[in-house]
Amino acid sequence: CVMCYGQTGTGKTYTLSNVDKRDPAKNGIMPRAFEELFAAILADRGGHEFAVTASYVQVYMESVQDLLRPDTDKIGIREDRGEVFMTGVYEEKVKSADDCMRLHAQGNANRTTAFTHMNAESSRSHAVFMVTVERTGGDEFGGDEFARTRACLFLVDLAGSERVQRSGVEGENFSEAVSINKSLTVLGRCIYMLADPKRQISPPFRESKLTRMLTNVFVSGSKTTLIVCAAMGQADVVETNSSLDFGKQAMRVKVKEKVNADAVDYRALAQELQKRLDEHEKRLKDAADEALAKIE
Repeated sequence: CVMCYGQTGTGKTYTLSNVDKRDPAKNGIMPRAFEELFAAILADRGGHEFAVTASYVQVYMESVQDLLRPDTDKIGIREDRGEVFMTGVYEEKVKSADDCMRLHAQGNANRTTAFTHMNAESSRSHAVFMVTVERTGGDEFGGDEFARTRACLFLVDLAGSERVQRSGVEGENFSEAVSINKSLTVLGRCIYMLADPKRQISPPFRESKLTRMLTNVFVSGSKTTLIVCAAMGQADVVETNSSLDFGKQAMRVKVKEKVNADAVDYRALAQELQKRLDEHEKRLKDAADEALAKIE
Protein backbone atom coordinates (compact mmCIF):
# COMPACT_ATOMS: atom_id res chain seq x y z
CA CYS A 1 0.00 0.00 0.00
CA VAL A 2 1.17 3.50 -0.85
CA MET A 3 -0.66 6.37 0.84
CA CYS A 4 -0.24 10.13 0.22
CA TYR A 5 -1.11 12.38 3.17
CA GLY A 6 -1.05 16.15 3.58
CA GLN A 7 -2.99 19.37 3.19
CA THR A 8 -4.62 20.40 -0.08
CA GLY A 9 -2.25 21.79 -2.70
CA THR A 10 0.95 20.08 -1.51
CA GLY A 11 1.23 17.66 -4.43
CA LYS A 12 -0.36 14.42 -3.21
CA THR A 13 -2.06 13.61 -6.51
CA TYR A 14 0.98 14.76 -8.50
CA THR A 15 3.29 12.55 -6.43
CA LEU A 16 1.03 9.55 -6.76
CA SER A 17 -0.23 9.66 -10.33
CA ASN A 18 1.50 12.26 -12.51
CA VAL A 19 2.27 11.11 -16.06
CA ASP A 20 4.76 13.02 -18.22
CA LYS A 21 5.29 11.42 -21.65
CA ARG A 22 8.09 13.85 -22.52
CA ASP A 23 10.01 13.43 -19.28
CA PRO A 24 9.43 10.04 -17.56
CA ALA A 25 11.61 11.24 -14.67
CA LYS A 26 8.61 13.33 -13.59
CA ASN A 27 6.25 10.34 -13.49
CA GLY A 28 4.53 9.60 -10.20
CA ILE A 29 4.38 6.42 -8.13
CA MET A 30 1.53 4.80 -10.09
CA PRO A 31 2.96 4.70 -13.64
CA ARG A 32 6.33 3.62 -12.25
CA ALA A 33 4.77 0.83 -10.17
CA PHE A 34 2.65 -0.43 -13.07
CA GLU A 35 5.60 -0.48 -15.46
CA GLU A 36 7.62 -2.46 -12.94
CA LEU A 37 4.76 -4.88 -12.26
CA PHE A 38 4.18 -5.82 -15.89
CA ALA A 39 7.92 -5.96 -16.62
CA ALA A 40 8.26 -8.51 -13.78
CA ILE A 41 5.36 -10.56 -15.16
CA LEU A 42 6.91 -10.52 -18.64
CA ALA A 43 10.28 -11.62 -17.24
CA ASP A 44 8.83 -14.48 -15.17
CA ARG A 45 10.31 -17.87 -16.03
CA GLY A 46 8.81 -19.89 -13.21
CA GLY A 47 5.98 -21.52 -15.13
CA HIS A 48 3.31 -19.23 -13.67
CA GLU A 49 0.13 -17.82 -15.13
CA PHE A 50 -0.94 -14.31 -14.15
CA ALA A 51 -4.30 -12.54 -13.99
CA VAL A 52 -4.26 -8.82 -13.21
CA THR A 53 -7.36 -6.72 -12.51
CA ALA A 54 -7.87 -3.09 -11.50
CA SER A 55 -10.64 -1.26 -9.65
CA TYR A 56 -11.08 2.31 -8.44
CA VAL A 57 -13.29 3.64 -5.62
CA GLN A 58 -13.69 6.80 -3.59
CA VAL A 59 -14.83 7.30 0.00
CA TYR A 60 -17.10 10.34 -0.08
CA MET A 61 -19.12 11.44 2.94
CA GLU A 62 -18.61 7.97 4.50
CA SER A 63 -19.99 6.26 1.39
CA VAL A 64 -17.93 3.96 -0.84
CA GLN A 65 -18.52 4.77 -4.52
CA ASP A 66 -17.26 2.99 -7.63
CA LEU A 67 -15.44 5.49 -9.86
CA LEU A 68 -15.43 3.14 -12.85
CA ARG A 69 -19.13 2.34 -12.54
CA PRO A 70 -20.70 5.45 -10.91
CA ASP A 71 -24.21 4.01 -11.13
CA THR A 72 -23.29 1.14 -8.78
CA ASP A 73 -24.84 1.73 -5.35
CA LYS A 74 -24.44 -1.62 -3.63
CA ILE A 75 -20.80 -1.62 -2.56
CA GLY A 76 -20.32 -3.32 0.78
CA ILE A 77 -17.37 -4.00 3.08
CA ARG A 78 -17.36 -7.54 4.45
CA GLU A 79 -15.10 -9.71 6.57
CA ASP A 80 -14.46 -13.44 6.22
CA ARG A 81 -11.94 -15.43 8.22
CA GLY A 82 -10.12 -12.30 9.27
CA GLU A 83 -9.86 -10.83 5.76
CA VAL A 84 -11.72 -7.60 4.94
CA PHE A 85 -12.87 -7.13 1.35
CA MET A 86 -15.34 -5.12 -0.72
CA THR A 87 -18.30 -6.54 -2.61
CA GLY A 88 -19.99 -5.11 -5.68
CA VAL A 89 -16.89 -3.27 -6.96
CA TYR A 90 -16.25 -3.43 -10.71
CA GLU A 91 -12.95 -5.05 -11.69
CA GLU A 92 -11.45 -4.87 -15.16
CA LYS A 93 -8.69 -7.07 -16.53
CA VAL A 94 -5.55 -5.11 -17.41
CA LYS A 95 -2.56 -6.19 -19.47
CA SER A 96 -0.28 -3.16 -19.35
CA ALA A 97 0.63 -0.03 -17.41
CA ASP A 98 -1.25 2.01 -20.02
CA ASP A 99 -4.43 0.02 -19.29
CA CYS A 100 -4.11 0.90 -15.59
CA MET A 101 -3.52 4.60 -16.21
CA ARG A 102 -6.44 4.71 -18.67
CA LEU A 103 -8.76 3.36 -15.97
CA HIS A 104 -7.30 5.81 -13.46
CA ALA A 105 -8.04 8.74 -15.78
CA GLN A 106 -11.51 7.38 -16.45
CA GLY A 107 -12.24 7.15 -12.73
CA ASN A 108 -10.83 10.61 -12.00
CA ALA A 109 -13.46 12.10 -14.30
CA ASN A 110 -16.05 10.85 -11.78
CA ARG A 111 -14.19 11.91 -8.64
CA THR A 112 -15.78 14.57 -6.44
CA THR A 113 -13.95 17.93 -6.44
CA ALA A 114 -14.84 21.48 -5.37
CA PHE A 115 -13.40 24.99 -5.17
CA THR A 116 -11.77 25.89 -1.84
CA HIS A 117 -9.40 28.60 -0.67
CA MET A 118 -6.62 25.99 -0.85
CA ASN A 119 -7.21 24.72 -4.40
CA ALA A 120 -9.56 25.53 -7.29
CA GLU A 121 -10.24 21.80 -7.82
CA SER A 122 -9.78 20.30 -4.38
CA SER A 123 -10.50 16.58 -4.03
CA ARG A 124 -13.37 16.11 -1.61
CA SER A 125 -12.96 12.36 -1.27
CA HIS A 126 -10.34 9.72 -0.53
CA ALA A 127 -9.52 7.82 -3.73
CA VAL A 128 -8.27 4.22 -3.65
CA PHE A 129 -6.95 2.56 -6.83
CA MET A 130 -6.47 -1.19 -6.43
CA VAL A 131 -4.51 -3.60 -8.61
CA THR A 132 -4.97 -7.29 -7.83
CA VAL A 133 -2.51 -9.90 -9.09
CA GLU A 134 -3.24 -13.64 -9.00
CA ARG A 135 -0.42 -16.02 -9.84
CA THR A 136 -1.24 -19.67 -10.40
CA GLY A 137 0.86 -22.75 -10.98
CA GLY A 138 4.62 -22.52 -10.76
CA ASP A 139 7.63 -24.76 -10.45
CA GLU A 140 7.81 -24.25 -6.67
CA PHE A 141 4.52 -26.17 -6.37
CA GLY A 142 5.56 -28.91 -8.77
CA GLY A 143 3.56 -27.36 -11.59
CA ASP A 144 0.28 -27.72 -9.67
CA GLU A 145 -2.24 -25.68 -11.69
CA PHE A 146 -4.34 -25.05 -8.57
CA ALA A 147 -1.56 -23.47 -6.48
CA ARG A 148 -2.26 -19.76 -6.08
CA THR A 149 -0.58 -16.61 -4.75
CA ARG A 150 -2.65 -13.43 -4.51
CA ALA A 151 -1.68 -9.84 -3.78
CA CYS A 152 -3.37 -6.44 -3.96
CA LEU A 153 -1.67 -3.08 -4.39
CA PHE A 154 -3.57 -0.19 -2.78
CA LEU A 155 -2.72 3.30 -4.03
CA VAL A 156 -4.44 5.83 -1.77
CA ASP A 157 -4.82 9.53 -2.56
CA LEU A 158 -6.17 10.99 0.67
CA ALA A 159 -8.23 14.18 0.71
CA GLY A 160 -6.60 17.30 2.19
CA SER A 161 -5.90 17.24 5.92
CA GLU A 162 -6.18 21.01 6.54
CA ARG A 163 -8.46 22.54 9.16
CA VAL A 164 -11.98 23.35 7.97
CA GLN A 165 -11.58 27.07 8.68
CA ARG A 166 -8.51 27.25 6.41
CA SER A 167 -10.36 25.79 3.42
CA GLY A 168 -13.04 28.47 3.71
CA VAL A 169 -15.84 26.13 2.62
CA GLU A 170 -19.51 26.54 3.42
CA GLY A 171 -22.78 24.66 3.08
CA GLU A 172 -22.44 21.19 1.54
CA ASN A 173 -18.69 21.66 1.12
CA PHE A 174 -18.46 22.29 4.87
CA SER A 175 -20.11 18.91 5.51
CA GLU A 176 -17.62 17.31 3.10
CA ALA A 177 -14.72 18.86 5.01
CA VAL A 178 -16.10 17.64 8.35
CA SER A 179 -16.44 14.11 6.93
CA ILE A 180 -12.87 14.23 5.56
CA ASN A 181 -11.48 15.37 8.90
CA LYS A 182 -13.44 12.69 10.74
CA SER A 183 -12.06 9.85 8.60
CA LEU A 184 -8.51 11.23 8.83
CA THR A 185 -8.89 11.53 12.60
CA VAL A 186 -9.93 7.87 12.80
CA LEU A 187 -6.95 6.95 10.60
CA GLY A 188 -4.69 8.88 12.97
CA ARG A 189 -6.17 7.11 16.00
CA CYS A 190 -5.65 3.71 14.36
CA ILE A 191 -2.03 4.53 13.59
CA TYR A 192 -1.48 5.88 17.11
CA MET A 193 -2.81 2.66 18.63
CA LEU A 194 -0.90 0.42 16.22
CA ALA A 195 2.28 2.27 17.19
CA ASP A 196 1.74 1.38 20.86
CA PRO A 197 3.04 -2.16 21.53
CA LYS A 198 1.33 -2.12 24.95
CA ARG A 199 -2.15 -1.27 23.66
CA GLN A 200 -4.98 -2.99 25.51
CA ILE A 201 -7.77 -2.44 22.97
CA SER A 202 -8.04 -2.87 19.21
CA PRO A 203 -7.71 0.12 16.83
CA PRO A 204 -11.11 1.58 15.78
CA PHE A 205 -10.99 0.42 12.15
CA ARG A 206 -14.79 0.14 11.99
CA GLU A 207 -15.41 3.81 12.82
CA SER A 208 -14.63 4.95 9.27
CA LYS A 209 -15.15 3.41 5.82
CA LEU A 210 -11.60 4.40 4.88
CA THR A 211 -9.92 2.58 7.77
CA ARG A 212 -12.33 -0.34 7.47
CA MET A 213 -11.41 -0.74 3.81
CA LEU A 214 -7.67 -0.62 4.64
CA THR A 215 -7.80 -2.98 7.63
CA ASN A 216 -5.80 -5.67 5.80
CA VAL A 217 -3.06 -3.15 5.05
CA PHE A 218 -2.41 -2.68 8.76
CA VAL A 219 -3.16 -6.06 10.31
CA SER A 220 -2.70 -8.72 7.61
CA GLY A 221 0.97 -8.31 6.84
CA SER A 222 1.22 -5.73 4.08
CA LYS A 223 4.17 -3.61 3.03
CA THR A 224 2.94 -0.07 3.59
CA THR A 225 4.47 3.27 2.63
CA LEU A 226 3.17 6.66 3.78
CA ILE A 227 4.24 9.71 1.77
CA VAL A 228 3.75 12.96 3.68
CA CYS A 229 3.39 16.04 1.45
CA ALA A 230 4.04 19.40 3.12
CA ALA A 231 3.86 23.07 2.13
CA MET A 232 6.70 25.55 2.64
CA GLY A 233 4.68 28.75 3.22
CA GLN A 234 4.61 30.58 6.54
CA ALA A 235 0.81 30.41 6.54
CA ASP A 236 1.01 26.60 6.34
CA VAL A 237 3.13 26.05 9.45
CA VAL A 238 0.30 24.56 11.55
CA GLU A 239 -0.78 22.12 8.83
CA THR A 240 2.82 21.21 7.97
CA ASN A 241 3.70 20.46 11.59
CA SER A 242 0.51 18.39 11.92
CA SER A 243 1.39 16.39 8.79
CA LEU A 244 4.93 15.76 10.01
CA ASP A 245 3.63 14.63 13.42
CA PHE A 246 1.30 12.22 11.61
CA GLY A 247 4.22 10.82 9.64
CA LYS A 248 6.38 10.54 12.75
CA GLN A 249 3.67 8.51 14.47
CA ALA A 250 3.24 6.28 11.41
CA MET A 251 6.97 5.48 11.41
CA ARG A 252 6.52 3.79 14.78
CA VAL A 253 4.05 1.26 13.37
CA LYS A 254 5.69 -2.11 12.73
CA VAL A 255 3.98 -4.26 10.09
CA LYS A 256 5.40 -7.65 9.22
CA GLU A 257 4.55 -8.62 5.67
CA LYS A 258 3.54 -12.15 4.74
CA VAL A 259 2.93 -14.02 1.48
CA ASN A 260 -0.71 -14.84 0.74
CA ALA A 261 -0.05 -18.20 -0.86
CA ASP A 262 -2.32 -21.24 -0.97
CA ALA A 263 -0.74 -24.54 -1.87
CA VAL A 264 -4.13 -25.41 -3.36
CA ASP A 265 -6.88 -23.09 -4.60
CA TYR A 266 -9.77 -25.23 -3.35
CA ARG A 267 -12.45 -23.17 -5.07
CA ALA A 268 -10.80 -23.53 -8.48
CA LEU A 269 -10.14 -27.21 -7.76
CA ALA A 270 -13.79 -27.84 -6.89
CA GLN A 271 -14.94 -26.03 -10.06
CA GLU A 272 -12.54 -28.02 -12.24
CA LEU A 273 -13.56 -31.35 -10.67
CA GLN A 274 -17.24 -30.49 -11.12
CA LYS A 275 -16.59 -29.62 -14.75
CA ARG A 276 -14.82 -32.93 -15.34
CA LEU A 277 -17.61 -34.82 -13.58
CA ASP A 278 -20.25 -33.12 -15.75
CA GLU A 279 -18.31 -33.98 -18.90
CA HIS A 280 -17.94 -37.60 -17.78
CA GLU A 281 -21.66 -37.90 -17.03
CA LYS A 282 -22.48 -36.41 -20.43
CA ARG A 283 -20.26 -38.96 -22.17
CA LEU A 284 -21.96 -41.79 -20.27
CA LYS A 285 -25.41 -40.47 -21.18
CA ASP A 286 -24.47 -40.11 -24.85
CA ALA A 287 -23.07 -43.65 -24.90
CA ALA A 288 -26.23 -45.01 -23.24
CA ASP A 289 -28.48 -43.18 -25.71
CA GLU A 290 -26.42 -44.50 -28.61
CA ALA A 291 -26.64 -48.09 -27.30
CA LEU A 292 -30.41 -47.86 -26.85
CA ALA A 293 -30.80 -46.50 -30.37
CA LYS A 294 -28.92 -49.50 -31.79
CA ILE A 295 -31.05 -51.97 -29.80
CA GLU A 296 -34.26 -50.37 -31.05
